[in-house]
Amino acid sequence: MSSVRRLVAGVILTLLTAGYLASQYFYFYGDPVDYASRVDRSEVKWLSLLLFVAAVALWIAPAREREE
Repeated sequence: MSSVRRLVAGVILTLLTAGYLASQYFYFYGDPVDYASRVDRSEVKWLSLLLFVAAVALWIAPAREREE
């Protein structure tokens, strides 16, 4: 379970970092309005909802500790 939690956290962190860097790039070197319209789509909203639900489910799920 710990590895799944780390994987989900890594995916979320990577997507947040990539989104932030992309928004900064388009703000300074591109067209921020075009970028905002491209990320304001239903696919992005569903992905964020899915990741949020996964994070909450993993937070609620009890951690099984290995007994040796």
